[in-house]
Amino acid sequence: MKQSWLTLAFLVALLAVTLGVALAIFWVFLQPVAFAAILGVGLYPLHAGMQRWVRAKSGAALLSTLVVLLLFVLPAGFVAAAVSSEMATAGRYLAERSREAGGVGQLASEALHVPMDQIGRHIDLQKTGIQAWLESLPARASVALVTSGALLVKGLAGFAGQTVITFFILFFLFRDGPALVDHIASLMPLRPNQINQLFVRIRDSVIANLYGILAVGIVQGLLTGLALWLLRVPSPLMLGVLAGFSSLIPLLGTSLVWVPAGIYLIASAHAWKGVALLLWGALVVSSSDNVVRPLIVQGRVAIHPLLLLFAMLGGLNIFGFLGIFIGPIVLSLAFALFDMLREEVHSQRESAALGSS
Repeated sequence: MKQSWLTLAFLVALLAVTLGVALAIFWVFLQPVAFAAILGVGLYPLHAGMQRWVRAKSGAALLSTLVVLLLFVLPAGFVAAAVSSEMATAGRYLAERSREAGGVGQLASEALHVPMDQIGRHIDLQKTGIQAWLESLPARASVALVTSGALLVKGLAGFAGQTVITFFILFFLFRDGPALVDHIASLMPLRPNQINQLFVRIRDSVIANLYGILAVGIVQGLLTGLALWLLRVPSPLMLGVLAGFSSLIPLLGTSLVWVPAGIYLIASAHAWKGVALLLWGALVVSSSDNVVRPLIVQGRVAIHPLLLLFAMLGGLNIFGFLGIFIGPIVLSLAFALFDMLREEVHSQRESAALGSS
């Protein structure tokens, strides 16, 4: 008996060390694996439909992966081309205005002249230091642009590499996903109905958050871009795309786009346009989340919005961008486990009561 316990303890310790080393080895692939898992679960109905047309497992998985790749890459390519065109137009406009004004610094000073005069009527800008800070903005912007450009190139290279790994993993998840799920289920000391309940909650959480976040981003980006286009704000498509991406940021969201744009309109002597944009953003764009997300979720995940917000913020803090998805999934899993534990305790109490009688 003593030898058996020693053998068991040795195997458990060896397994723990091995898993720790394996985790360290594969940690660099955590993000693409997690993102591939989210896409695999959320888009598996697409693959299930593909399997009805293509019987070969590898062929169906390859076609499903290519379809998902096209769903993401083609729209991103069209949008990137349009945004690049608008950025080039905006760059030429700023360069022309800069030459006419006698340089970037002079152009920035002229642009800030009206709002600075208005603020200066109520606040002594010299004493507060705002005057010196505003005057240093052109130099700060130049340094920020150079730094951002270098970070953007580095980030794009890393993003391209992770995208390749993500879709490579996605292929195997489509092909071997059911077998992997069955293998994981076989390792769980739970009843079949409990395993099914656990997997259903995880699936519903992934689908609800993936589709909800994508739908909210698209709708809020379109609403913001439409308003900017109607109000003749420069580069409405580029700013609309930025608004769609910024909708992923909890609390601030699309206000990172329409608030500066509204202030710009007010400062450039278009007060009514600026006020209209700020009202549109606060009343329509921001509140669209409360309309779109429930339509997409449709009762899949019954979590209080405040808890959901905390889960997204905490996940974002720990896991970065993927934390927006991982946080709500972990929270849903915790609720599912709590329900299962409560049911198990209730079942054991009933069994004990029947046994005693």
